[in-house]
This record gives sequence, C-alpha cells and structure tokens, in this order.
Amino acid sequence: MKVFACPAFNVVNAMTYQPSERLIKAYIASPLGFTEPTRRFYNGSYLPALRAIGIDTMCPWAMTDPAEGLHVLDIDSVAERSARYDEFLSRVFARNEQGIRDAEIVIAQLDGTDADAGTAWEVGFAYALGKTIFGWRSDWRNSGELAGRVTVMAEGSIPLSGGFIHFGEMAEFVERLDVALVAIRSVNA
Repeated sequence: MKVFACPAFNVVNAMTYQPSERLIKAYIASPLGFTEPTRRFYNGSYLPALRAIGIDTMCPWAMTDPAEGLHVLDIDSVAERSARYDEFLSRVFARNEQGIRDAEIVIAQLDGTDADAGTAWEVGFAYALGKTIFGWRSDWRNSGELAGRVTVMAEGSIPLSGGFIHFGEMAEFVERLDVALVAIRSVNA
C-alpha cells in the first residue's frame, strides 16, 4: 500500500509577496467546510498558506454561522421548518453571491470524484462575471466526464478566465498562485 505524504505548507515558500503590497481579495470556493477533518485542514493549513502570499480570503464558511441553519431542524411543523430553511438558504446564497461579486479572483478547491456542486456553480458564476479563477486539485482519481481530471466546463472555463488549474500538492499550487498574483497586482496597480 502506497502512503501519500501530506507535508505542511512552509510560509518561507511564499516568495514574492511583500507586506507592503496590496492584498488580493479572493473568494475561496470549496466544500472543505462541511466536515470536521476538512475544516481543520482548511483553517489550519489552506487559508494560512493563501494569506501568506497576500490573499485577503473571503471565506464563505465564515460568512454563515452553521447554528443559523441547524436550529431550523428543531422546528416541529414541516411547513414552518421548510419555510425557515428556505429563508436560511436564501441568506446563504445572497452572501456567497455577493462575496463572488466583491472578489477580485476566485480560488476553487476541486477534489472529489466530481467537483463539489456548489463549488462548480461558484466557478461558473465567477466565469460569467469575468473573474479570474484559479483551481487546485490534489485528488489523483479520475473525475468528470470522459474519466478526465475535472469537469469539462471547469477545465474549459478556468484557463479562459486567465487562471489555471493546478493538479498536485498544495504547496506547489500556492507557489504557482504566488507568481500569478504578481501579474494581477501589476495590472491592477
């Protein structure tokens, strides 16, 4: 059985960002907030690595308190529970939609046998708005149509947005993103 290493990101690898440079506001699209193990990685490694290269992370998981939706499940009346849940979903959608609109770039985590449905929608919406999108996939399994690497739509739209999809380790993705941000900062200076 092959064991895959998961080295921690070393902030020293963030080569180009200087604290005197402006931060890039990025919406972070991912399913990583749904489970405890992925939340630990998201908050303990992924977001700190992105912040180390000068990204002002707009985290959809921080935009909504999970308790805001969970209390709805305690309502006995099916009709009232359904109405309250619809209101909750509308608030979450509005916050996330505005977050994408306000972002300069979108960073999408694309692991899974299929990219997460919400993340895929966020990528499509960002593309429609003309945002630059950067995708990261560390999952080595085939995914999407035709046993590809991600979905056809993601593999088509992300490069056309001016971004890229990185297939590999997080540290490599962050280093590549760090270099790409230099160009974004110079264009929008």
